[in-house]
Amino acid sequence: MKNNKGFTLVEIMSVVVILGIIAITAVVAYNKYLNDTRNKDYDFMAKSASNAAAEYAMDHIGIRTVTFQELYEKEYLEYPQDPSNQGKMCSGKVVIKNTENYDGLDTEKYDVTVCCANFSYIYHFPGGSRQLTTCE
Repeated sequence: MKNNKGFTLVEIMSVVVILGIIAITAVVAYNKYLNDTRNKDYDFMAKSASNAAAEYAMDHIGIRTVTFQELYEKEYLEYPQDPSNQGKMCSGKVVIKNTENYDGLDTEKYDVTVCCANFSYIYHFPGGSRQLTTCE
């Protein structure tokens, strides 16, 4: 009688291939998670800048454009740290526009330009839509 203890080469290769597929899937999912989280951080930064600009405009009548730097220096906005480049400050600006609603009331819309190391978008509030832009 033959003693067949152990695994064949085909069995070992099959396990290695399956582990490789699992590892690749995990890396892809992790990178997607990181990108989604980073984009949510940028979205939150833009929304915070929009809210800070609204407060700033109430305190400084007639101001229609304000930069992140001004909002930060005058303590309306926390330090706008770049999520993909820790420690660096994102630049940007908020432009406040008055528009007339269908009911005749004026409302304010905010265009928030966020310029970071690997991220350049203009957000439109309310609504939160964004479009790619180039930063100066």
